[in-house]
Amino acid sequence: MAITNDKELEAWLKEQEQPAHITIAARAALRVFPLVTTRVEKNEYVQEITLLTGRALLTSLVARKWPTSDVKSAAGKAADAAAATTTSETTAAENKDTTTNEATKAAVFAAGAATNSYAHPRVAYTLAYTYAHGAAKAARAAVATYAAKPAAAATYADTAITANDPFTIDLWHGVGMPEVIEKEWGSFQALAKDGSPWAFWREWYQSLLDAKPMNWGLQKEIALIPNKDWDKGVEHIAQIIAGIKARFVTVNIPLSEEILQNPETGKFYSIPVPARKPDLLKTTLEKVSDALDDALNDRNGLMKNSREVHVLRKCVKDYAHNPERIEMDFVDVHTGLVRQIDNKEIPMRSGLCA
Repeated sequence: MAITNDKELEAWLKEQEQPAHITIAARAALRVFPLVTTRVEKNEYVQEITLLTGRALLTSLVARKWPTSDVKSAAGKAADAAAATTTSETTAAENKDTTTNEATKAAVFAAGAATNSYAHPRVAYTLAYTYAHGAAKAARAAVATYAAKPAAAATYADTAITANDPFTIDLWHGVGMPEVIEKEWGSFQALAKDGSPWAFWREWYQSLLDAKPMNWGLQKEIALIPNKDWDKGVEHIAQIIAGIKARFVTVNIPLSEEILQNPETGKFYSIPVPARKPDLLKTTLEKVSDALDDALNDRNGLMKNSREVHVLRKCVKDYAHNPERIEMDFVDVHTGLVRQIDNKEIPMRSGLCA
């Protein structure tokens, strides 16, 4: 059933698990991120809050793709840092812009939905749901009367994509960015040119607008940058990110290529490298698929229409040649199954553990 209003959204969220909560919160907050950047070139507070909002958003996205304990912990720290900045008496006196504060609040909620600070599963679920709903409301408040309807409509449409790869789908579902947000984004793009400490954030956000996210391994490294570095400001973070990106050029290249440099021209080029064990990944996925079939036939509580089964089936079918995607999907499924076993939603059985 299509979601058409906030009451239906709230009821839908109550029936979902944390990945769906993060998806709704993160995408809602992403849509209004450009509103945070207003006057970033002139206002130190806006510079600080733009950086911390970007951090909170990036970390929540990584937690949705890579829900490991270290990433979820980083999401909690990112949420705390952004929230502390928006609520401090000093910064509150410097900035009374409701639009900026609400847009940042949406990002705080998004990162909060991704954290694992609360050990009890029921508490974590309740907070994730609350944060997701809060992010959607804050995002609408950020655009007020200017674009509240398209922002709400986009969030309702997001409920149909939570089982997919949500950041490879257009943020605005094809209707285009509202003029008030597009104007601020254009101003930020002009400021964040190559060489600017804001250049990464321009590239990062544009990749999401294009529904072609940056390398998730790169984003994970950035999400795990310690608090002490984020506290030093955007120029310091820009230097750290530049170092991370440089490492990814030489270390995280495609598995089938090697980057070499022409000594005469100084230019780089790639050459194919044969895989050492081309059949290993295929065999592993076939084994996982067989184990899944065995688990489903064992009547152990795992259902054919469950989210975890859907993710595994799609991974084996569509991403068999993408090791990074396989790892992320397997971690995602593992997290979901462990949570359900801990909650006694499905029993601990040998077929399932295969």
